[in-house]
Amino acid sequence: MLPSSPSTDLAGRVDLSGAISEDLRATALELASRLFAHNIHIDRIQVSFDSDPSRAPSDRFVVKGMLEFGGPALLASVTAGDPLTALQHLIAKFDQLLRRPRR
Repeated sequence: MLPSSPSTDLAGRVDLSGAISEDLRATALELASRLFAHNIHIDRIQVSFDSDPSRAPSDRFVVKGMLEFGGPALLASVTAGDPLTALQHLIAKFDQLLRRPRR
């Protein structure tokens, strides 16, 4: 049996929007697959990539995300100088939010 790629395993569970390259899309799917591996209760992840040329170069890219699971959805937004860095920070923020105890 051939190993499956993250893109086929996550079809319908990861929604990426915005003007992004195929390399960034593949990286986003790989990072999302790590989140799914850490927490099996995740239903879906939505990630939106935006860029605003009028902002400072260090905050030009905005990546927003919504993570849906058995409880209330987690929302996060990160700005950075490049989309990959912003994506990595968003995934780290989601990982931190998932590890935080709920009240």
